[in-house]
Amino acid sequence: MIEEFKYSILKTICMKKLTFFFFSLTITLLSFAFATTINAAEIKTGDDSVVVVRPMKNAYVFGGSVDINAPITNDLTTAGADITINSPVTGDILAAGGNITVSEKVGDSIRIVGGDITIDAPVENDVVVVGGSVKITKNASIKGDLIFIGGKLSLQGTVNGDAHINGGGVIINNRVGGNVSGTVGSLTLGPFASIGGDLIYSSSEKAKIDVQARIQGKTQFTKLRDGEKSGIRALISTGFIYKLIADILFALLFILLLPLFTKNVLHRADTSPLKNIALGFVNLLLMPIASFIFLIILWLGATSFVIYILLILLSLGLTKVYVGWKTLSWWYSRNKKDYILDWRAAIVGVIVLFILGLIPVFGWLAGFILFLLTLGSIAIELTSYLSTQQQKVSSSKI
Repeated sequence: MIEEFKYSILKTICMKKLTFFFFSLTITLLSFAFATTINAAEIKTGDDSVVVVRPMKNAYVFGGSVDINAPITNDLTTAGADITINSPVTGDILAAGGNITVSEKVGDSIRIVGGDITIDAPVENDVVVVGGSVKITKNASIKGDLIFIGGKLSLQGTVNGDAHINGGGVIINNRVGGNVSGTVGSLTLGPFASIGGDLIYSSSEKAKIDVQARIQGKTQFTKLRDGEKSGIRALISTGFIYKLIADILFALLFILLLPLFTKNVLHRADTSPLKNIALGFVNLLLMPIASFIFLIILWLGATSFVIYILLILLSLGLTKVYVGWKTLSWWYSRNKKDYILDWRAAIVGVIVLFILGLIPVFGWLAGFILFLLTLGSIAIELTSYLSTQQQKVSSSKI
């Protein structure tokens, strides 16, 4: 009886510690809205309006509405309902939000996910944009490539490279130096449109091409069937756009706020993948059963069920980070370089998993296995954390 009592007490302590860990994790994520500095990054956040009035470097700015009114001397990562960038950014821009406007020069690339997006300034490299309605004005010039996925695109500025377009309605009325390709609901080339390469597109109808528009290369049109047309509409739906925003921001939370925990989980997943997949499968199946049994015999059932849900949520977020980390590590290794985990893993991971989800059976199975791998790695990391905490408690009592 004494041994059973000791075991029960130990089990209760471990469960409380695990609950405390997740409670601390939740508080940490919530404190993201009030953080001021993390490592070398400069962070500015707020619940409502956030205005940047002094120069920043490697800026992370989050709020209900965001106004960038001072130069950013390196990269800018921002999210909010309304985002206005009124000052130059030397490096990249990564932005997610409802209404986004870029009105000053960008020294590198832009990657934006949002509802209504306006680019009204020169961009020295590529532009990757996913949006409901996107306007690239006459004041904008893109020296690299343009990649667009979304509802409507009005391209009034110039693109030096290629334009890859997948959208509902696309209007091009300026120069594109390279090829224009993609799948669209409708395509219009205005009188000032000039394509230096080929025009290759798929649509339910032929493009409306003004008599003054110029296409130097070949034109290739593929008519879409009804099923393909509906598939495109599903791809570029508003729900897809906002889910993409949510997935990217959720993955970013782990990289920015819990870098050590995230790196530990990723390295554990990479060290013993088969073991972690098996452990993830066991946790996925047995933990709900254990929670139900605990719920019948003692109060720990409700707590263990909450922990189970939190584990699933953690795994969903970290799976995206893991996939992005592995993809970028492979890409960098081609040039014999090492990739250090950063915000790019969140974006790449979300995109890769989305593409996997479009592949029937194999893609779904691959995504599920990656989820189990991450779930098992988190379970091992939490077990290690609890063991360390227990040793600290034991040492303090001696």
